[in-house]
Order: sequence, then C-alpha cells, then structure tokens
Amino acid sequence: MIQVGQEKKAKYWGSFNVNKVARLKKPVECQCKEVGVALFDPTIVKIHWETPPSEDKHEFWFPYWITIGGKEKYGQFAPIIGEKALLELLKDAIEQDFFTKTFLKKLGGIVAKKLTKTTSINLEVFDAIPNPLRPSQAESQFLTLAYNRFYDIFTEVMADSFWEKDSWYRFSKVKDGFGVYSELLNYEPLRWVLENMKISRPPMEAEIARELFKFIRNIIIHFPFFDRWEDVWINQSLINWYKEGQFIDRFIRKYEGKEPVKYRFWEEKKKKMTYLSIRFPEHYEGDTRIYLKDILSEKDGVKFSFILMKEVLNTQVESITEH
Repeated sequence: MIQVGQEKKAKYWGSFNVNKVARLKKPVECQCKEVGVALFDPTIVKIHWETPPSEDKHEFWFPYWITIGGKEKYGQFAPIIGEKALLELLKDAIEQDFFTKTFLKKLGGIVAKKLTKTTSINLEVFDAIPNPLRPSQAESQFLTLAYNRFYDIFTEVMADSFWEKDSWYRFSKVKDGFGVYSELLNYEPLRWVLENMKISRPPMEAEIARELFKFIRNIIIHFPFFDRWEDVWINQSLINWYKEGQFIDRFIRKYEGKEPVKYRFWEEKKKKMTYLSIRFPEHYEGDTRIYLKDILSEKDGVKFSFILMKEVLNTQVESITEH
C-alpha cells in the first residue's frame, strides 16, 4: 500500500513524491466468480512532480489494491469505483486539503446548481428535489409564491405597454420586483450561485446581482418618500440619520468613485441589443444628493436588472409551467 513521502517514477513522465493519500476506512468486499471474496482498496493520491508534465500539474493519482486470500497486489488497470466509496474518498481528500478553494467553489456551484434545480414553479415541483438539499415545506411555500410573483412582474416589465403606464405604477411594480428578488436571496442555494458567479462570470456581475440590487431595494424600502424612479435621491445625512455603517452607507463607501460598469442585453423578440452603464457615486459627503437615476436609468437599467435577476433565479428551475 502506498505511503506519504514515498518517491515514485512514472515510465514516461518522470519522478514524483507522494504528498497525501485519501483512503477508505475499510476496503470494499467484492464477490468474484473466479476467486470468491476479494478486497478492493482504492485511493486518491496527491503527488508532486519533479517536473510537471503539463500546466494542469496532473497532481491527482487513483491507484488501487486488490487482496485475494490474504495477498495484496497493485491494481494494473483503471479502477471501477462505486458511489459510496468514491464519496468517502472525496470526503477524505477534501478534509486533507487536496484541492484549492477555487476548485471547491467551482465544484460546489456545479453541484448546487444540479441538485437544487426544479421542474416547474409550483409546490409539487419543489417537493421533487432529492434529499438532503430539498427545501423544507416552509421553503417550498415561500419559493412558489415568490417565484410566481417575480415572473409575473418580469413579464410585465419587459412589455412595451408597461413603459406607457404612469410613473407611479411603474415604480410600484419595480419596487416589488426588487423586493421579491432580495427576499429570495435568503434561500441558500441562490447564495451559492452568487458565490460561484464571482469566479465563473464577468467581473462585477456577482456584485451587481447581489450588492447593487440589494442597495436599490433598501433605498426604496427604507426611504419611501418618492413616487417615481426619477425622483429618488439620498445623501449621507439622510442615510445615517439614526445610525452609521448600515448597508447603504457601506455600499456607497465601497464603490464611491469607481469606474462605471458597462453592460448590454439582448431582447430576442425585438432582435435588439441595448447598451447601458452602471455609474457609482463620485462624491459621498454631507447633503450632496445621489440620485438613483444617475446610478441606473429607469427603463434600460430596470430591464437589465430584471434580466440579470431572472438569470440568477433560473439556475434553480428546469422548466416553467404556466397556469
């Protein structure tokens, strides 16, 4: 059996050292027609090459051993491993820090996206998610209501007729959309998606999808003095009227003076590409007003926001059933 610290040599790739070994707690007992009982003992080995054979390092090796009649021998061919043994090996490897945090974040995002997908937006669908990641009954009820509400608002906001309605009506609907989305982000699998976006999507997209949209929602909710998107403003004095260091204050201090972030979105039905910029406050002091419209324009900015929000939410959905 292989041991940490051993020096080995691959026939074509050169010399390497054994750094870490992930093992099963006990070998898998297998029934073989030829020899009866055989013990199968797979491992995952992390190695360090004297000279890596490629940029990908090739640092993980999967040797195994077979024991028949008390005699152990090295497996010569590719191992065939069951789920239970593979999961145990991966658990041991992760606990021994075989993998980088970047790898684990990407893997976690992939697994979360796969396991938490649903088949349509209704209560029965959320019950179909396999344990242990299925939502609770309370989560299922909330997700059903929230997803349905968001999709209804999204459909309305993306229609040309919506932008012909009066400004107060538009503002009310947009406020509800940002509010529902922000509440949905309390659902843990969506937080995993946003974390994964930081390494798998263009720069700032995860921050826009989480921090900026929460910032907008908080302004609208905590300062309910306005009837139109164009009228909404804040300043340092207003934000900190009773306590400094809350989320809105922290967000502006973090992004004050940052360069604009440019985006574009495609509307399939119109065959139209729209370009826009998200602009952060240049100055944050005293009574200097910061207008929401200067950060994000109403029509194009709101449509972009709802498209990005929907992309995030859709990671948990396989199909949508209209009722």
